[in-house]
Amino acid sequence: MCLNSAVQLGIPDIIHNCKQPITLAELVSSLHLPPEKTNSLYRLLRLLVHLGFFATAKFNTNEGDLEGYVLTPSSRLLVKSEITNFSPFVRAMVDPVMVTPWQSLGDWFHGSEKTAFETAHGVEMWEFCDQNPKFSHTFSEAMASDSTVMNHLVGECKAVFQGLNSLVDVGGGTGTTFQALDDWSDEDCVKIPKRCKEAIPSKDNGGKVIIMDIVMDRAGDGQDAAEAKAYS
Repeated sequence: MCLNSAVQLGIPDIIHNCKQPITLAELVSSLHLPPEKTNSLYRLLRLLVHLGFFATAKFNTNEGDLEGYVLTPSSRLLVKSEITNFSPFVRAMVDPVMVTPWQSLGDWFHGSEKTAFETAHGVEMWEFCDQNPKFSHTFSEAMASDSTVMNHLVGECKAVFQGLNSLVDVGGGTGTTFQALDDWSDEDCVKIPKRCKEAIPSKDNGGKVIIMDIVMDRAGDGQDAAEAKAYS
């Protein structure tokens, strides 16, 4: 939620455009915040610095040495003017539509619905998107931003795509990369490749299904990666 508030305020963009460390006072001024919110902004940034989304750096001015905030590799992914912009994904993941199912998780375990999303909203996610165009747009933007990040992985796996004359993106938002969404049921995960097999040429004629997904218990994973995979 704190990271989302920073994205909403446009803090990564302001720091990026400053071209040098930006002081707390300069940031408050750029955000047009009431002076009484200065301490609250400091506390927000203090947490985000601890989490590695921002950092502090010393720099020289006519007034002497000052300390300001700078971007880290993580927050550079949230700059809206950059090609790889992950901020739509952050906004979607903390949207009330996505947060509410977590509050229904305990009820879901006792119920018969397939997902906690259905327990919270009465319908499955894709039907909800059909009925709520505004959220559908938010979610599609999130998937598209996620796809731009995946492009870096695709670039390292060019051999996988050699010999293909056409390609269909299943579940990649706007189709900027080739990604399968990871929230299908086990039955759907079997059904989708079977349907793909029906639609594509045979293996001898160059047909293939390429699945990009998370691999559990991969050797060498750090704690953060392991936690993310466990959540998925």
